[in-house]
Amino acid sequence: MTEAGSRRPPRLVTACLYLGLISAFQVIGVLIELADWSSLDGQARLTRWTDPLVEGGMTRAGAETALRVAFTMVAIIAAAAVVFAVYTALGHAVSRIMLSIVGPVIGLYCVGQGSLIMAIQGVVVFTCLFQLWSSDVRTWFAIKNGRAPQNDVPTGAWPPPGTSPDSTGTLPHGQPTRIEVGPPVQQSRPRAASVWPLIVLVLSSLFAMGCGAYLVVYRVARDEMVRQQLESGANWMNLSEAEIRDGYEQLAVLSWVAIPLCLIAIGASLVLMLRQRRKR
Repeated sequence: MTEAGSRRPPRLVTACLYLGLISAFQVIGVLIELADWSSLDGQARLTRWTDPLVEGGMTRAGAETALRVAFTMVAIIAAAAVVFAVYTALGHAVSRIMLSIVGPVIGLYCVGQGSLIMAIQGVVVFTCLFQLWSSDVRTWFAIKNGRAPQNDVPTGAWPPPGTSPDSTGTLPHGQPTRIEVGPPVQQSRPRAASVWPLIVLVLSSLFAMGCGAYLVVYRVARDEMVRQQLESGANWMNLSEAEIRDGYEQLAVLSWVAIPLCLIAIGASLVLMLRQRRKR
């Protein structure tokens, strides 16, 4: 490992610092917004934000629930981005991949706020994500994780660079050929560890398809679903029609939240499977 390649690139530290700080600011902002939910100013903002959803056919309670769930998911994703930024700066390869997955969500959230300061933060997020995959950062991660470039000459290599043994098996000036025994080949990971990404991929895909199918049915036959539950014996809690509609609507909101999370899990599983295939 060369001395230059062993140094942590300054742009990596800077990018992780900015990504961590911006993500932390989003967590704090969401928590402040949720804490101010019941005040007069908070109710005014809530009404302004939920008006498009109410005009689209949702109830006011359902729109507020959807907005609360969305804020909560943003806070969770931003908190995860803070953790991934710290571990990425330390050289954890999987954290860099996960940060590259959740980072665009933070960037789009910042840009979607509509203010100039938040838009600048969004641009900074995407710029830092681009810096995570620059050539020097990729080289440092390769060396850090034991995948040094082939042109690096390890210390104590034999024969020395620029020399080669002759046909008799000796080096010039009568030096005997010395065969260095390399480090033991690292055993491959247990097969069970390589199966986990496939399991997560299958389960996330099935769950995402189930949520998508429910959203389609809810969109097409919402009234029929409510009528069947009222007329059948499935309404064992004696819910009213409005309560049944609210329940289906909240389930649809949760489905909209679960689908992006499943897509993130699917993307992470695919990345891990590709990394495992490259190591073989």
